[in-house]
Amino acid sequence: MSSITTSRNLYKKMTPIYCPRDAKQNTTGTHEMKTSSTAVSAQKECLFGDRASPDAVRNRGEFISKLPLEIFIDALPDIFLILNQHGQIVLANKGIKHFKAAKYGKRLGEVLNCVHAYEKNTGCGTTQACHNCGIFKAVLSSLQGHNCVQTCRIITRKGRREPLDVAISSFPLSIGREPFSACAIKYTG
Repeated sequence: MSSITTSRNLYKKMTPIYCPRDAKQNTTGTHEMKTSSTAVSAQKECLFGDRASPDAVRNRGEFISKLPLEIFIDALPDIFLILNQHGQIVLANKGIKHFKAAKYGKRLGEVLNCVHAYEKNTGCGTTQACHNCGIFKAVLSSLQGHNCVQTCRIITRKGRREPLDVAISSFPLSIGREPFSACAIKYTG
């Protein structure tokens, strides 16, 4: 079945969204939705209904901005991290916490169990192989002030040296005068 057919079938099964201009008041004082095809096309135009006032939006924004950062990053579907200028994890969402080695102060290759992260005592980012690593390039680029998107195939230290394919998007953060790298990592294979 094509995705277009599937989307149409899902749309037909969806519960109608209340839109004030499509409602008519019944004898009990409550509102009922029209069921004609005109109402369906009007629903598409009126997905969100009325707007909140600018003051109400501003108040909600101020409230949300005071919430802990972890609430937002833990809601992300992919791995999200903030790394310091040494490439060490200073903040991570729940996406990476299923890795046994996921600890603050570790570098990404160490957490992802890359074979090259253990070639030297200095760890991830310090071997010749690291210069070709997409994760290394993305983190380094963002620490130098640039957004970067890279793909990478990590050979892990697990039994048969299984590959781990990922895409990484990084962008620079500066807190005070200290540079950080914010990274989102998605499994691609």
